[in-house]
Amino acid sequence: MNKSKFFIFSTVIALVALSACGGGAATTEPGGEVVPPEEVVTLRLGVDSGMAPPIIEVIQAAMEDWNAANPGIQVTVEVTPEYWVKIPSAFASGTAPDIIYNTVTETTSTFAELGMYINLDDYIAASEIVSPEDFEPGIWSTAVWNGGTWVIPYAWNDLGITYNKAMFDAAGLDYPQPGWTWEEFLAAAKALTVDTTGDGVIDQWGFAMNNWPYLGLFPFIMSNGGEILSADKTQVVADSPEGMEAIEFYLGLVHTEKVAPTGLDLGENPNPFATGVVAMELTRSFAPYQYGLITTDMDFGVTSIPMKTNRINYFEGSGFGISAKTEYPDEAWKVIEFLASPEHQLAMAEMQIFFPARTATLDEVEYSEQMQAFLAEKEYGRDLQVVAQFDTLTSHFFFYLIGAVGGVDPIDIPNDIPGLIASAEEALALHPIK
Repeated sequence: MNKSKFFIFSTVIALVALSACGGGAATTEPGGEVVPPEEVVTLRLGVDSGMAPPIIEVIQAAMEDWNAANPGIQVTVEVTPEYWVKIPSAFASGTAPDIIYNTVTETTSTFAELGMYINLDDYIAASEIVSPEDFEPGIWSTAVWNGGTWVIPYAWNDLGITYNKAMFDAAGLDYPQPGWTWEEFLAAAKALTVDTTGDGVIDQWGFAMNNWPYLGLFPFIMSNGGEILSADKTQVVADSPEGMEAIEFYLGLVHTEKVAPTGLDLGENPNPFATGVVAMELTRSFAPYQYGLITTDMDFGVTSIPMKTNRINYFEGSGFGISAKTEYPDEAWKVIEFLASPEHQLAMAEMQIFFPARTATLDEVEYSEQMQAFLAEKEYGRDLQVVAQFDTLTSHFFFYLIGAVGGVDPIDIPNDIPGLIASAEEALALHPIK
């Protein structure tokens, strides 16, 4: 489920976990005292294989530091493919990791509703390291569900439009400025959709569509003053007049205006922006790192999501919770405190892939120009924990958009959307967002 699967991760790391406790070699305290094997607690920390490789490396290095300083509590890192399917199944069978990574925007309530997490409020109240006011409010709020705090935020990202400066220069266009409008965005996309070889076939498009609703349709709905859910989160209201206008505009980019490539146009190309096929893309703030894995030659800028009436953004984040079935919740909490500590938050932030969850740490890093532009959008961020259950909003919109964004024609938006909304509301009733 985690959308960080967009990262390129060529090698899946599999570290076989030790048993939950005991059975390992003796370890030595920093002062030289040997800890007998039967007294060593071994914890398993689960991580999604779709995370960016350097962040996985940061977590692994952090655990190596932890293990060296805490021989009585040893942590093994398990990097799991298909994480969002396998971890709930592992929990049901009693084999889930002691410390469970999640995306706080999407899966906090999913995992909490399944009973997978321990409520952390008592640990937080007694902690000298973790205090809610030290963390970004918009990120901390995504870790809270149904009156409890289930994970401690680790890192976050937001959204922006990346644009290819060379393509803008070739078209004689000024670079887009923060706060730009739908009209300005569409005019640029039209000017950037061209036949560069003169053979009569379009081979450069203005914008890359996305069938993941958070990277296209939902931001456009909100930038038109619409909402995805009602204020009490019991109804799907994306089909409001503002929402329908945004849906028509967004899908019209590929169907009517033809400033975005279809799936057939792209073929097997999963990275049209980084490979120079499109001039603009709505993406997350880890894009500078992601593009760098593909090319180091592209000069690109970052600006805000285009707006019709509202300038908006939203946060996505990750965090760590404690399995409700662990035998060692106190030890697991100590590890989570370490990951949330100012020292480790800074080490992670300096990778310039994700932003740190701690507010003060944001000011300790000298970010690149592109990362600064993403960070500047933080003040417009919204808490979009409206799809915590994958079976509600995400899956219904996602599967519809696969065809609609991919260029399947004809589409009939006025007739398609009501059925989509009805199906999403049925699922929402089964998994209420509290």
